[in-house]
Amino acid sequence: MDQTTVVLRCDASTEIGRGHVARCHAVAAALRQRETRVLLLSFDLSGPLREDFAKLECSVIDLRSSAHPGEVVRVLEREDATGPSTTMLVDHYGLDASWESEVRSVVGRLAALEDRPHRRHEVDLLIDAGGGAERPARYAELLPADAQIVTGHDHAIIDPLYGRLHDRLPVRDGEVRRVLVQLGSDRSDLVVRVLRALAALEKPSLEVDVVLPGDHRYLQQVKEFAAAHEWRVHCDVARIWRLYSLVDLAVAAPGVSVWERCALGVPSVVIETTAMHAGAYEDLGTSPAVTRLGPAAGLDDASLRAALDHEVRRTDLEARSSACRNLIDGRGAHRVASLLTVGPTSRFRLRDAGPQDEERLLRWANDRHTRAWSFGQARIEPEEHRRWLVTQLRSIADRHLYVLEDSWGTELGIGRFERDLDVWKMSLTLGPGYRERGLAKAIVDLPRRQLVEDVGTPCVIEATVRTVRPGAGRVLARLGFEIIAREEDASAVTYRWTAS
Repeated sequence: MDQTTVVLRCDASTEIGRGHVARCHAVAAALRQRETRVLLLSFDLSGPLREDFAKLECSVIDLRSSAHPGEVVRVLEREDATGPSTTMLVDHYGLDASWESEVRSVVGRLAALEDRPHRRHEVDLLIDAGGGAERPARYAELLPADAQIVTGHDHAIIDPLYGRLHDRLPVRDGEVRRVLVQLGSDRSDLVVRVLRALAALEKPSLEVDVVLPGDHRYLQQVKEFAAAHEWRVHCDVARIWRLYSLVDLAVAAPGVSVWERCALGVPSVVIETTAMHAGAYEDLGTSPAVTRLGPAAGLDDASLRAALDHEVRRTDLEARSSACRNLIDGRGAHRVASLLTVGPTSRFRLRDAGPQDEERLLRWANDRHTRAWSFGQARIEPEEHRRWLVTQLRSIADRHLYVLEDSWGTELGIGRFERDLDVWKMSLTLGPGYRERGLAKAIVDLPRRQLVEDVGTPCVIEATVRTVRPGAGRVLARLGFEIIAREEDASAVTYRWTAS
C-alpha cells in the first residue's frame, strides 16, 4: 500500500466544462484503489460533482478563491498535507508557473496535467496525453531543467472502467448506422445546426442520439426536432458508456469524452467550440480515429452539411474503429496514479517486452534526460528504432528485453541485455516520471535476476555508465557490482557482476 497523500486541484464551470473534474475523478478512483489518501481542492464545485468524490471517500475542500496560492498553502498545512509524502496534481488552465512556484515549496512533488504546450509551469512533473515525437520538445523552454515530461496517448485520463470495456467490446464494422451528437458544455445553437445537417443527408435509416445538459437553452427546440425524426435526446446521462457502446460515430467537442469513445472503438468528428480548443488533436495527424472540422465559427451550414455527409458515408468504419482502440487502452488513469504514488516500497514485477511496447520505448529513448545521459545523444528516428526492436525481439538466444511494471501493470522502465561472447551487456532506463523515486535498485535487481533464471549460471553481467550519472554507479556498487575499467578521460566506468 502506498502512503502518499495526493492533492488534486481542479475546477468546473459552464465556461470550462467538466472535463478537468472528470479527469481528476478518474485519477482519484485509481488512487483510492491503491488506498491512497486523496484531497480535492476546488472552487465552487457543484453538489453532484462533490458527491462523486465523496463516494470514493475523498476529502473535498472548498476554496474561496480560484487562483490564490496562499490560500492553498494554508489549506494544505491545516490538512496535514505538506512535506515529502504529499504530491499535488493540478488540472487547471488558469493556474501556471506564478501560482505553482509558491505551492511547490510546501509539497514533495508538484505535477501538472497539460494539453497546450505554450504555458510556463514550475513543476516537477508534467503529463500531457498528446502524442507525436515533437511533443516533449515543445515544453523544453517552458519548464524547469529538471522537470520530467510524460507524454503519449496511453496517459489519456478516463474512468478506469473504460479499461475493462476496451478489452470486451469488438470494433465497429459495416456502415455508420447510429450517430451521437455530444457537444459538451457548448450552449450555442451549434447542436441545432448539426442536427439540421444530419437531417439533410437523405439517409432515413440513420439513428441519432443527442446528449445535452438539462439547462441547455436550446433543449426544447432540440427535443421537438428530434421527435420529428424519431431521434433520441438524453439529458445529464449518468452511465454514458452504455450509450457509447451503441453508436458508430460521434459529432463532438474536444474533451475527455473523445478519449472515452476511442477506448470503446467509436471515432469522433470534432468541432472546436471555444478558443481553448484551438489545435486540439493536431498531434493525431491523419489518424482515422478523429476528424477535425476546426472552429465552429468557421463552419457555415453548407460546409458543415458537406463534412458530415462525407463522414457518415465513409466506408472505412472498421479501420477507424480499430484506430481508436489502438490509440487508447483505457488505462491512463492508472498510469497517472502510478506516476503520483510509486516509490521504493511499491511492489514490482517483470514481463518480456513485445511489439506493443514500440511507441513507449521510443518515447523513453528520446526523453531529454535519457538522451543527455546516453553515450549516443542524437535523437532516434522511428524507423531506426523499429529495426532495432525487431532485432531485439527476434534474437531470443542473444538478447533479452524486460519491462519493469508495478503491481497494477503500469510500465516503469526497461532492462536490456545483449550477449557479447560470454558476457551479457546490460543497459537500463527508467521512464520519465519515475526517476528520483527510489526505483534504481528495482530496475537493476529484478532484470538481472530474471536473466540468470532465463540463461542459467554462470552468468556474467557488465554495465558501463557515464560519470555524469554518479548515482547509477553507486546503485550498482550497493548491489555487488565491481569496477573493472575506467575510461582514460574519466567519462565512463564499467562494472561487473557474476552469478555462479
